[in-house]
Amino acid sequence: MEGRLTTRIDSLRTETVSLKGDRLAEIRRLDTRIDGVDRELRTAIDIRERLAALEARRGP
Repeated sequence: MEGRLTTRIDSLRTETVSLKGDRLAEIRRLDTRIDGVDRELRTAIDIRERLAALEARRGP
């Protein structure tokens, strides 16, 4: 009985570690994606500001 319990505990520990690794990988993937979106947003804001400056110089 004790041997089966130890085996089951070890199995659950292995599964928990595996799930933790999966979650960490997913967090890293999402973090990279968020960084990419952040860069795109900054680029869009920069373009909008430059366009507004050009339009202001051009006048009505």
